[in-house]
Amino acid sequence: MSQQEATLGLRRSSALSLAPLAIWALLLVIAGVLALGWLAIAKTEGRDTLIATAGLRSSQADELTARLTRTGSASEGVQADVVLATPAFFQMTNRSQEAGTLGADHAVIFVANESVHYGELSKRFAPVLRLDGDSLHVPSEVRVLTDAVHHRTSVVIFGDLPTQTLDAPHTLALLLPQDGAAPRTALEWQTPIDTP
Repeated sequence: MSQQEATLGLRRSSALSLAPLAIWALLLVIAGVLALGWLAIAKTEGRDTLIATAGLRSSQADELTARLTRTGSASEGVQADVVLATPAFFQMTNRSQEAGTLGADHAVIFVANESVHYGELSKRFAPVLRLDGDSLHVPSEVRVLTDAVHHRTSVVIFGDLPTQTLDAPHTLALLLPQDGAAPRTALEWQTPIDTP
């Protein structure tokens, strides 16, 4: 074999051994370009998607809160905004731990916000719950969360009614306390509550 043939054979084998290396290098460059392109999309579109998702969740929480809130007169000059605080309410408002603390995981509870612009609030908030128009329930506990001269927030817990009560078709009427012989204002909810 001549020296020229040996050199030519060496060049061919070198070229053949470099071919897979060149293919790998090319694939690596292509993967890098694709990763950078995806990163740009994820950085801009991903942020927009997170913002849209957060907005939707906030909108759903607002819609659920509106479905669960009733307003009525508790006594002379006292306005009460009452929320039927379901487990879904606590979950949608990112307060699942608070649901357990307040008892929403095992009992029917309401959160009542009382406001008075003249005069005083009664000494305590004492509603009665009428279930399906015939059975009456008194709260097992009324826990005051905030108390000021003109505003009070209380959690009204009906420990004898399990949370599962809210999963079946019922009419709940919370009868607000009144002064004297005045009839009680009834705030009504139909269950089960549709969640957004």
